[in-house]
Amino acid sequence: PSCHGQWTEWAPSSDCSVTCGGGTKTMTRTCTNPAPDLENGGDPCEGDDTMTVPCNSETCPLQEAIDGGWTPWTSSGCSVTCGQGTSTLTRTCSNPVPKHGGRHCEGDAEMTEMCNE
Repeated sequence: PSCHGQWTEWAPSSDCSVTCGGGTKTMTRTCTNPAPDLENGGDPCEGDDTMTVPCNSETCPLQEAIDGGWTPWTSSGCSVTCGQGTSTLTRTCSNPVPKHGGRHCEGDAEMTEMCNE
């Protein structure tokens, strides 16, 4: 008697493409349960040995908005050592950096003040 091929169970062959929000993964199966006896007239399995299925369809959690904050002012030092001069003060909006739609810092990143008055 000839032995016809039968598929194994579907098994994942890749992880989901995303952790949330809807992705895909590949499933595979083999024609080895049993393998067909082709020499004695057994038929191979019919159908595909791979398929793509949806996965991790749950909504991603919202990230909390983080507003930007200024670093402390840093000074360039006075432009002169004697007499009235100017000093440039700078700061950056990186304490923290705005994330997830948070607001950028308001105000100037640079200012000049008088020194050695």
